[in-house]
Amino acid sequence: MRAPRLGRATVPIPGRMPVLITGLITGLITSLLVGLAPLSLPGMQVPSAAAARAPRFAEEPLVLTLDQLSPAAIPRRGKLTVAGTVTNNSTQVWTDIGLYPLTSATPMTNEAEFDAALSSDPALPVGDRITDLGPFTVIDRLEPGQSSRYSFSLPRRLLAISGEPGVYWFAVQALGAVDGIRDQSAIADGRVRTFLPLISPREQRRAKLALVVPLRRSVMHRVDGRLADVEGWVTDLAPDGRLGRLLSIGERTSEPITWLVDPAVLAAVRQLARQNPGYNLGAFDPEAGPVASPKAQAEDDPASPQESPDDQGSPNAQPDQQIAPLGATAEQAAVAEDWWRTFREVVADDQILALPYGDLDVAAANAHDRDAYTSARTTGDSLVAELGLTADPAVAPISGTLPSDALGMLSADTLTLLTPRSLADLEPAEAGDIDLQTASSVRLSGRIIVRAPWLPENPAPDEPHQIVGLRQLLASRAALALVGQPDDPSPVVIVQVPGRWELPETSQLFSGLTEQPWFTLARLDSALASGPAPTTQGSLRYPDRQAERELDAAAFLATSKLQSRAASLDEVLTGDRDLGTQITRSGLTSLSYSDRNAPYVSRLGTEGTSDWLDRQLSRISVEVPRSFLVPGEAGRFPVSVRNGLNQTVQVKVAVSSDNTLTIAPTDTLTLRPGESLSPVLQVKARGIGVHYVTVEVIDPSGQVLSSSKPLPVRSTVRVGGILWTIMGIGAALLFLAIFIRLTRRFLAWRRGKVSAR
Repeated sequence: MRAPRLGRATVPIPGRMPVLITGLITGLITSLLVGLAPLSLPGMQVPSAAAARAPRFAEEPLVLTLDQLSPAAIPRRGKLTVAGTVTNNSTQVWTDIGLYPLTSATPMTNEAEFDAALSSDPALPVGDRITDLGPFTVIDRLEPGQSSRYSFSLPRRLLAISGEPGVYWFAVQALGAVDGIRDQSAIADGRVRTFLPLISPREQRRAKLALVVPLRRSVMHRVDGRLADVEGWVTDLAPDGRLGRLLSIGERTSEPITWLVDPAVLAAVRQLARQNPGYNLGAFDPEAGPVASPKAQAEDDPASPQESPDDQGSPNAQPDQQIAPLGATAEQAAVAEDWWRTFREVVADDQILALPYGDLDVAAANAHDRDAYTSARTTGDSLVAELGLTADPAVAPISGTLPSDALGMLSADTLTLLTPRSLADLEPAEAGDIDLQTASSVRLSGRIIVRAPWLPENPAPDEPHQIVGLRQLLASRAALALVGQPDDPSPVVIVQVPGRWELPETSQLFSGLTEQPWFTLARLDSALASGPAPTTQGSLRYPDRQAERELDAAAFLATSKLQSRAASLDEVLTGDRDLGTQITRSGLTSLSYSDRNAPYVSRLGTEGTSDWLDRQLSRISVEVPRSFLVPGEAGRFPVSVRNGLNQTVQVKVAVSSDNTLTIAPTDTLTLRPGESLSPVLQVKARGIGVHYVTVEVIDPSGQVLSSSKPLPVRSTVRVGGILWTIMGIGAALLFLAIFIRLTRRFLAWRRGKVSAR
């Protein structure tokens, strides 16, 4: 006997009103929360639109999970094996809990129906309970908080389905009693649901499914270059952490997977594996002398002093010590090293898609600083090559949307992964029978855009991250491609796993899936090679809300300033040449999509690093006399330059003054840590008076590193010329007077001599 269809008028109206009112209120609250876009913690991602729109319903007393559903598709004959748990989530004792399977009578046959099902309220009826054999299993008693396993086998012949190819609903519902009384107003006391595909046994085609698994996380640095949130990183990288579980998807299968990787995450893992050293830049200690970088210390001396895990400090701390201490314990570093080793093994034969470094907010870069995208792309490509990996450039906004004009920044070989709703307004550029709704990729403005929706949360109440639900979503997508594209010899489906999913276990993700004769996993490049991307015209759909959430110009200005100082540092240092690159990379991580949640905090971190770097560079100081006199047209101006850093530097000394003084900068000076030099500047004066000049320490390209206070320089060039003129005239008059006097005496002597004769 079959129970009445759920949701019919057999349920009394008064009993339904609380459910309807509660659902209405909950839906309104959910809409408000989605609109407010609350801040998320580092490492979180924006949920898919389908998941965000999914309404919630009143909490049920019994919580069900679906841990096993085998096989992954409806078989021609035989049985379905179903297993999971039932948990008493109430404060009452539940007894006589009967478990019933449920299926929809007709299948979903296209993406529109499937998407509507994904975002539907889990409380809505989707089919009839199968009661031919009564409860398939019974749990006698559950105390509050207690859980119990259930399992049963369901013969294929009992499935209440039409038998048409497509995707059917499949659910398990629990009906129980409290004190021997069953609540007749409740449709079910607990439920869990998923999908079951059915493909005709005569189907000879194989659908290709490219599974894109993202490895992205918020990356934040302290001002001295150490990673912030070390504990959070260790938690995420552990085998049971978010990044560890995502990586385990590849460990569980030899099937090809496509990895969407932010290179900044890889750089952070490598830094943590070296015990999280900071920048090798600080004050010179005359007792300790020059020291090696923290990176070299960690590699050459594993027993070197380590920072206490409790002494992590704040991201905006401003240390002035000689060398930033190591920021992670050996145990924490080992977790990162294990994850890195596993990553190298897992991705060896898979495709890697490299995001712009730091998971750059591409839309914001397009609006405020296109050079930031070029820098992020170049930096990411450089790091990927440095790590010995091969990757294809890609852009994949977390929101799944991008403005059309942002495509102009991208190279022709960059893959852009967007959700289907972003492509809704595109039209074929050429006449022909082209169905853009089923195309796996299109070409717009010369760029390839991949239709790659995020997998939504599994539509199951209270436990959205079930691995069986994810597996069934994948199988259902592939089945719909075969059913909805009957003329395509090899239909392609591309989906992205939400990076924020806390997958509890990945061992069953491919169990019973790859054995299906109509299904195969493929790399993204292999899937796209199945056919050319149709050329389209029109504009991408970019919601106003996403434009409002973009990072502002101030964030890009702060990063640009930091990169300028980092470039100057690269020219100054002669030893640790990659320090400027490290600082540039840290600046790019403050322009991430994840920074949209707290842009002000991120910008403060970047500005704090710039200030810290300025303080370090100012340790290359210059000493000058209190005043100076130019005793003529030219003079020699003495200064003293001291390198107060722990690294050898190369700098110049220059003077800023008005046009009446000309003081040429020195040649490049090389100073070892703690060393002082006293170069002499050549001064030329063209005017009389007192002039205030500033002596500056500059890098080889002319950027100012530090400077003295203004000092007075007195020029006497014209007074000296007058004195020489007066002295010359005086001397001439003196000699003229002597000549006249001698001449007169001589003439007088001649006259006297003549008279004497």
